[in-house]
Amino acid sequence: MLTTDAIEFFGTKTKLAEIAGVSQAAVSRWVKAGYIPQGAAADLAVVTCGSLKFNREFYQAKKTESLAKRKAKRERKLKHENHTDG
Repeated sequence: MLTTDAIEFFGTKTKLAEIAGVSQAAVSRWVKAGYIPQGAAADLAVVTCGSLKFNREFYQAKKTESLAKRKAKRERKLKHENHTDG
C-alpha cells in the first residue's frame, strides 16, 4: 500500500497516524519509504473495508528485494575482507 494513497484517503498524515495507531514520526518514515509496512497496510485495508487495497504480492516483492540487497552487501563485504594486496 502506497503511503500517498493512504494519506489521500484519510486527508492528512495526522489522521492516518490516528487511524493506524502509530506516531506521526512513524508515518513520516512511511512517507520516506513510499509505502506502509505490511501489518499496518493489512489493518488499514480492513478498517477501510477494502477501499485501501492490501496487495500481498507487493510485500512479497519488497521482501525479495530486501533479501537480495542484503545478500549483495554481504558478498561485497566478504570480497573486501578476502582481498589481498599482492
